[in-house]
Amino acid sequence: MSLEADLERARDLSVAELADAIESIGFECTRCGGCCKAVEPSDGDGGREEHTATVFPDEVRDLQETGDYDWRDVPRPMPYGVEETADGPAGETFEWALQTDACGDCT
Repeated sequence: MSLEADLERARDLSVAELADAIESIGFECTRCGGCCKAVEPSDGDGGREEHTATVFPDEVRDLQETGDYDWRDVPRPMPYGVEETADGPAGETFEWALQTDACGDCT
């Protein structure tokens, strides 16, 4: 199958039917935030791996409407392709991720 065919197939999916299928296998969002938590490394070094959740501009705007948030409060540039330098972050990215706190959890 080609990428174009996969994309067309994905566009034809019903969001409601997909949500019902996910719910039918036992998933239910409990708003616990577990999907937005940093993960403990399996190597036992004691550090936490920062969580990275992709977010799209319309989702950022929805989150902004839930409180008194500025755009910069919600997303951050996707960290992949961005490196820390002496002058601060440098690189290019065309995606957004949810902001994280000092513990690596989504804010």
